[in-house]
Amino acid sequence: MFLTLINPYTKFTDNKLLLFGFIATFIGIILGNYFNIRYDGAIDLHFVGQTNLKTTGLDLIIDIGVITLFLYIFGKIINKKTRILDVFIGCLIARFPFYLLTMCNFNNRFYTISQKLITKGNTNTLTSNDAAVLLVVSFLVILSLIWFFVLSYNGFKIATNLKNKLHIIYYIFAIFISEIISKYLIITYNT
Repeated sequence: MFLTLINPYTKFTDNKLLLFGFIATFIGIILGNYFNIRYDGAIDLHFVGQTNLKTTGLDLIIDIGVITLFLYIFGKIINKKTRILDVFIGCLIARFPFYLLTMCNFNNRFYTISQKLITKGNTNTLTSNDAAVLLVVSFLVILSLIWFFVLSYNGFKIATNLKNKLHIIYYIFAIFISEIISKYLIITYNT
């Protein structure tokens, strides 16, 4: 079970993974809208006061498109036989942990707590319940990021038949560039 959660690419066919990725992304858009989430970067999300389906959907389209493009470009450098479909599937599947994370903002609770911190500037203003929520959500965010990177790397590794340790630098660079470009595009075209 654990291996399936960190590397589903070896267990399921491309068609099943693609279908799951599309369904998960669709659900991610709905959850993002319901729990007021902005997927405003290739590897991040933010809790906001209010959002809508169009904004959430466009965020994800930009994120997935940009990260797919850059991983594909670097994948082609690593292995000329890299297929864009394989990279795209890996990008769809890797975002799944972020969709689960949306529920941490139930009733805008985490957004409200984070706004208290930003406005007041210190943690002494938090109640013990707020501090507990902050601690739990912070832990879940770290786990989600780790899971994202594991899924993303495993998908990229399979898509490119990655074997050389030096190629890991290409992967890291592609993710880094994707974050910058997706953030820029979202700020410019989807605010």
